[in-house]
Amino acid sequence: DIRWVFVASFFLGLAFAVMAPVLGGRATGTMARRHLGELNGVHRAFAQLSGGVSVLLTGPLADRLGIQAPFLFASALMMVFTFVSWRWWTQIEG
Repeated sequence: DIRWVFVASFFLGLAFAVMAPVLGGRATGTMARRHLGELNGVHRAFAQLSGGVSVLLTGPLADRLGIQAPFLFASALMMVFTFVSWRWWTQIEG
């Protein structure tokens, strides 16, 4: 049922929104102080680029495979990135 996919996507997005500032701060903390502005700018540029590119990819995917495919694909990607980020964060902490 598409409603459960939507609910799962919503909660994964919410979890990602909560973790993103914390992980961004941790990433900034690992950057060299003298290159902080440059590295942070590149990091933010790629984050903004991913938002624009994802819209270009999601539309044709939804037209070809139906609206459920982008939700499932995005949910799976967010889950993978959340676990990878969590592991990366614990390695920085430890």
